[in-house]
Amino acid sequence: MSEKKKREAIQEEKQEKRLKKKQEKKNNQKLKKQKKQEIKRKEKEREEKDEKRQKSNENKDSPKTKFEFIEITGDLFTSTESLAHCVSADLSLSKGIATIFKKKFGGIEEMRLQNPQVGDFCHLKQDDRFIIALVTKQRYFHKPTYETLSSSLEKMKDFLIKNSVTRLSIPKIASGLDRLNWNTVSSIIKDIFKDTDIVITVYHFPQKKKF
Repeated sequence: MSEKKKREAIQEEKQEKRLKKKQEKKNNQKLKKQKKQEIKRKEKEREEKDEKRQKSNENKDSPKTKFEFIEITGDLFTSTESLAHCVSADLSLSKGIATIFKKKFGGIEEMRLQNPQVGDFCHLKQDDRFIIALVTKQRYFHKPTYETLSSSLEKMKDFLIKNSVTRLSIPKIASGLDRLNWNTVSSIIKDIFKDTDIVITVYHFPQKKKF
């Protein structure tokens, strides 16, 4: 074999070795990448399992409640359940649905003796149910806030639980003349009572027909 062919053969051999080495390196990199992906996949699966297990344990640990929030159209005063509505601390009850409460149940002096404060409530006992007045503002011409309403609702909730009241009927509180947004108000009610066994029924008065 001539020197030239020997050199060519050596060059080809070297080239093959370089190509082989390069391919091995590429294969190794591919394997490493596949291993990393496999590790990540397993880690994700483990995290998902842990998360499911945690949620399952939380559901087991959290007692289920019987809380319900029901909205119907009808006359609130046909309800035989405990009732609640919003009033001012001056107990004027001179506008809106409060005037009907005043006419039907009276008891203004009895509630005054309870010294109602904004963010609290006062109540009457009527046979086997309560008539609750949520004090959400100071004067009848004022407007309540979501904060004062929430405070009154929280205290009423404690009172209802203490007295084993499981059903309550209300109008669209704080959303008529008081002008608070009903969607926000209903969300507040649900959030406050979600951990109770109290069923709250909201009565929407029927719309008057237009002729």
